[in-house]
Amino acid sequence: MTYPPPRPPGYGYPAQPGYGYQRPPVIPAHKGWAVFTIFCGFIFGVVALIKVNEIEMALARGDFPRAWRASNTAKALCFIGNIFGVLGYLGIAIWAVTIAS
Repeated sequence: MTYPPPRPPGYGYPAQPGYGYQRPPVIPAHKGWAVFTIFCGFIFGVVALIKVNEIEMALARGDFPRAWRASNTAKALCFIGNIFGVLGYLGIAIWAVTIAS
């Protein structure tokens, strides 16, 4: 036996397609967007952060379909939370201008 032992076939970078190690798919977690959403739509941001945690746990387990579903849900929650937040802040600004004049 030689030292160091020979590498197994398919070991290394880049991986050969269909043989040996293959990189997992890149699934966006939207963590920054979820944290920003806390300041716009608080409830939507908190639930989006919970989904971000679910994405990271699913990726650690190798459960890629569940990670994709959680990623899509987190993205939708962030979008909805930001829309409601912007509309809420706009409504408050219009209300404040109306009261002030």
